[in-house]
Amino acid sequence: MNPKNILITGLPRSGTTLLCHLLNKAVNTVALHEPLPVMDFQRELTIDGICVRIDSFFAGTRRSLLEKGTAPSRHVNGKVPDNPFNANPGAGGLRKSIQDEVTPIIFNKPLDENMVLAVKHTAAFAALLDGLAPRFNCWAVVRNPLSVLMSWQTVDIPINRGRIPAAEAFSPELKALLDDEEDVLKRQITILQWLFGRFAAFLPPDRIIRYETIITSGGACLAGISPTAAVFREPLTLQNRNPLYPEDLYEKVGKKLLDSPGPAWQFYTREEVEKIIHPSRKLRHNSTIKGSESLRVNFLIIGAQKCGTSALAHFLAQHPEICIPSKKELHFFNSPQYSEHRDSHEIAKLYHRHFPNPAGRSLTGEATPAYVFLPFVPQRVHAYNPDMKLICLLRDPAARAWSQYRMELARGTERRGFWHSILREWLQYRRDRDNYLLLTKSKPLRRFCYLERGLYNHQISRWLTFFHPSQLLLIPTEDLRNNHEATLKGIYEFLQVNDRKFMPKKEIIFSTEGEESPGFFTRIALNLYFRRDRIKLKELTGLDLKEACLQEPL
Repeated sequence: MNPKNILITGLPRSGTTLLCHLLNKAVNTVALHEPLPVMDFQRELTIDGICVRIDSFFAGTRRSLLEKGTAPSRHVNGKVPDNPFNANPGAGGLRKSIQDEVTPIIFNKPLDENMVLAVKHTAAFAALLDGLAPRFNCWAVVRNPLSVLMSWQTVDIPINRGRIPAAEAFSPELKALLDDEEDVLKRQITILQWLFGRFAAFLPPDRIIRYETIITSGGACLAGISPTAAVFREPLTLQNRNPLYPEDLYEKVGKKLLDSPGPAWQFYTREEVEKIIHPSRKLRHNSTIKGSESLRVNFLIIGAQKCGTSALAHFLAQHPEICIPSKKELHFFNSPQYSEHRDSHEIAKLYHRHFPNPAGRSLTGEATPAYVFLPFVPQRVHAYNPDMKLICLLRDPAARAWSQYRMELARGTERRGFWHSILREWLQYRRDRDNYLLLTKSKPLRRFCYLERGLYNHQISRWLTFFHPSQLLLIPTEDLRNNHEATLKGIYEFLQVNDRKFMPKKEIIFSTEGEESPGFFTRIALNLYFRRDRIKLKELTGLDLKEACLQEPL
């Protein structure tokens, strides 16, 4: 699998065309809007044949882009638009598509063989996702389900009539469900829940992008697809309550949606839908997601393990405006207590049990370094508090890996030699890395990930999928150790607390006194292993973690 060959699916009218439009502004990146004759895929007897067709398309399109600078796509005047529909309703009250059919268009930008090439087809790729996801780098875009349904009421395509031909062609079960239902709105809700179910079943959470996050991040959350998108600050406007949507239908459509069970509620809360129906009404969600008016968890120290998180939590807990629970590492967002089947009020109530709230402390946070590593946590944190501030300490990954190994040896949980342990990680973790339930429950599976925990670029990209870069503060551990006061002042400024009220004395961040050092070849091998990820992290965030060769003065 070429990870730079990207398949994009999503809910129709969720922002997938906007995503392609934005990606085409990224360096060395091309995104194509519905270039494949997907209905012809019905002639293929197996998913293997379809994958061969897609692979062949990627190869041919890459050649065309490199040799001619052209690729096939639906387009408007030679460009992939941000919205493929007319802003003004036509004679029948519905908006018409403004796109031309698939023809070659010119991409006048520097491209090389390492380009990111994305292909978007919403319905067909969703229907084929169980076969495509194991073979391709697949992503999906979702959006508030009520906004999606309301948009469907305004466009002149089959989804307006409760049909989705490109999905029905590959899913006889979906077609049968729609054939048996006469009510158009019920058919639309069936399609909506079916699509959400496909994404929940076959894509990891970090491959699912919320339209709302694309807008609030100015497109920067697309860095997971194309790292150069991390610099995006596009002026985008949220259209979840678009004035083009029929005002008199919000109550009717919203009530039917709220009464429907299904996978959509794994991605959005019913409170978020109610907010679309009644934007000016004060909902229970707004006052009780905190558990009480005096409590809201405002920030998290998300990682990384063995990078000084205990010391930082200790320093921040001494500040008179900051409340941190005495128990470090709550692991709430990766615990069995957290369930997508609970509503936001229940989740908040369970979470807030862990936090005291002394008078005068206006800011509440916690430190769980596993959060940065676990792929399903960013989406859960975002669902709890989309305004959460995130602090992440990062250390030279080679030194971090060796330090974690020595810690497990000292605990008695690790009995193997270092390279024997690395082999076990390759065999066990890489086999089970996509089993998110196992990652949630299995401490041993997480405990012995010496290499994987140090691949920071991929981990940070997942968080930037859900949070704006301004919400994430990355700190080299050596700064906390060597520039103690200046670093803490920077953190206080990020958290918006008074840096003049208190400045804790510098203490040991972590100690390796008496710890055995690795051999020369171990040092070299680890630094070589992490070098590529270190370069990608610098490209994504600007943070340069210089190689310490495991000789850092701890």
